[in-house]
Amino acid sequence: MDQMSDSNTKKINPFFEYCEKNIFSILKDGFSNFDLIFIKDKIKSILTNPTKFWDEEKNTDYQVKDLYSNYLIFLSIIFPIAVFIDNKIFSFAIIPNFLSSSLIYITLLGITWLTAFCVYLIAPLLGSEVTKENSFKLVCFSLTPVLISGVL
Repeated sequence: MDQMSDSNTKKINPFFEYCEKNIFSILKDGFSNFDLIFIKDKIKSILTNPTKFWDEEKNTDYQVKDLYSNYLIFLSIIFPIAVFIDNKIFSFAIIPNFLSSSLIYITLLGITWLTAFCVYLIAPLLGSEVTKENSFKLVCFSLTPVLISGVL
């Protein structure tokens, strides 16, 4: 029984090491390279000409940490803010509205990472080669129209 648990632990440990290395280090390092023009240009390119955008992004390398701290964290906040404002207009309960908006924000960030990890695991089964960075880039940029539509 111990051998089975040791093999499962060996499989799971790289997962947590990857989280600590890329995602949790954002909290330690802060937002060192935040660039609003980068976000605006990516959004505009994805929404207006997605074919050209993906052709350009094939050769671009991003670290997961950089996409999280310089793109996704700020793009994901749009929808929770819209929900908070909408709830504030029709309700006077500030604390529950803030808590629900915070939960939406945290869930969006977590689901994005979990989806990218699933893409990374499933892609080899479909005969594709993928890196963790490319799977995260795919999910992160693919969610852009959904996250922007939160304002509507």
